[in-house]
Amino acid sequence: PCTDEIISYVSNKGFTVSSILNNTQILSVSKNSSLQSLSWKADGSAVCCFEESGTFLVFDPRQPQTCESFNQSFKNMKIIWENDTPYVLGFGSQKEFNNKIVVAIDTRNSGNVLSKQNIDSSIGYMFPCYDSDTGMIVVASKGGNSIYFLEFTSSGLTNR
Repeated sequence: PCTDEIISYVSNKGFTVSSILNNTQILSVSKNSSLQSLSWKADGSAVCCFEESGTFLVFDPRQPQTCESFNQSFKNMKIIWENDTPYVLGFGSQKEFNNKIVVAIDTRNSGNVLSKQNIDSSIGYMFPCYDSDTGMIVVASKGGNSIYFLEFTSSGLTNR
């Protein structure tokens, strides 16, 4: 969600929401493992984080002690919450292979993978850019020489 003078970030100690204006922490959630990525649901009612161990964490920031988690066999995921839908898009790789994948995960259904696509075999990280107005996703890979255009609909991911 968009808010003036508020920033949220993940670290090796957890998830934090801070006010830049007052230089104060508004919310701090401690975790035992390093968090790599986070994304807010568009209405601000939930946040999803990805742990280094491969676990997705979904929680209501007003009650951060109550957390839903589900483990997937992915690593180095950058995540984007798809507007106000229950779907989180993940951009990373599988633990057993080095190919780059894009997944759409249903947060209502214990992390059920709705759609999964292999898109690259480069060794670098993927950097997704998401346009919430059109549902279009541009993915660039560090170390790769391609840019990918994807679109997400309720039936899954499609290449453009």
